[in-house]
Amino acid sequence: MKYNKNIKLYLFKDLNKVDITFKVTKSLVITYHLTLENIELMLSHWKKGINFKNDNFFWYVQHKKSGSKPENKKASFVRCSISKNGSTFHYRFTYDDFVFLEKDYYFQKNNIMHWDSNV
Repeated sequence: MKYNKNIKLYLFKDLNKVDITFKVTKSLVITYHLTLENIELMLSHWKKGINFKNDNFFWYVQHKKSGSKPENKKASFVRCSISKNGSTFHYRFTYDDFVFLEKDYYFQKNNIMHWDSNV
């Protein structure tokens, strides 16, 4: 089965957490667990840049308007770097991926989803 979204989010209101899944390839995804406090922090500050610690993972998320140095060519992408135990995974998403992520989070927060229980 192929994954068709670059970022998928499940908000578990009864557990006060979200599962956020990043697509790596058509057949591989990686899922992280975030507290509601940290997902809201990330969604509020990703355009200017934010770093935070969640479950012993260190996160850095920022909308970038230029590519790597020394070229510094004009670009538009969201950098999401997640580190733990000396290893870092660097993801690149489109600006629209994160706009959709914001909308999806607040939709799930304000509506009852089929996986919600005890809400």
